[in-house]
Amino acid sequence: MSTRFLFSMIHWLEESAQNITEPPEAFLSAAELETYRAFRFEKRRTDWLLGRWTAKRLLQAVMLQETNELLARDALEIFNDADGVPFARIRSQRAAWNLSISHSNQHALCACSPLPLGERLGVRGIGADLELIEPREDYLVRDYFTAREQARVDASTPAQRDLVVTAIWSAKEAALKAIRKGLSVDTRAVEISLALFEQAPAQWTRFEIEFAFEQAETFSGWWRVQAGFVLTIVGASDDAPDEFPTAPEVLLLELGVKNDQEHGSVHRRIAETTRHHARHSKRD
Repeated sequence: MSTRFLFSMIHWLEESAQNITEPPEAFLSAAELETYRAFRFEKRRTDWLLGRWTAKRLLQAVMLQETNELLARDALEIFNDADGVPFARIRSQRAAWNLSISHSNQHALCACSPLPLGERLGVRGIGADLELIEPREDYLVRDYFTAREQARVDASTPAQRDLVVTAIWSAKEAALKAIRKGLSVDTRAVEISLALFEQAPAQWTRFEIEFAFEQAETFSGWWRVQAGFVLTIVGASDDAPDEFPTAPEVLLLELGVKNDQEHGSVHRRIAETTRHHARHSKRD
């Protein structure tokens, strides 16, 4: 069995829309289907669906590691608190996991971390953000970055500028999600310290966060570049992202699940998903 799953581990998964292999009715609960069908705009509906698909696959893998059971995706429900922060219900019971979802340009990122025993939900926040690396308007840096962040952008080479701006912006969004504020507060109230680099980090790399207001919790930030996107995760200071994404088909292979009568249909679904991912991985 894998030993990657530590108490302080942040689990994460990034998916693209073309990896959704089932119709919404196959993996959404009745309540979720009602929400899905109520969206008026196609982009909002598509983004929401991809976020739910990604979150459910991640939670499937996490619960598989904990219980050796591959839960049906419609037994996992994702809802939002009044402040917009997502949470999971497993068989109608609220799960003791912090959850964050982000989507950008037909891709989604989900991250989750466990709550320590007895800790109140919402105390230990988590924030995940996903951004396509692309040129951004100068006003974004001028109006939404602190003076130190602007200086960091100015210190970057022309070839790095788009990446640095995207990374700082993504880190801000993840940090504000972690404290359950989102973009409801001035983005200059959180300052990101991004170290100089020669090459874009392909592995999780730490960055520093400083809030202009007092926080009961201390946070650590992590970022990486993957397939033209910046991925950022912010969690409690003693948490860190797993090196590898957490996907159910990977865990099934690690757990040594055989194609026997009990797991045959599950294994066939996993094999189909794995083949589908392999076909599309070169395009992402």
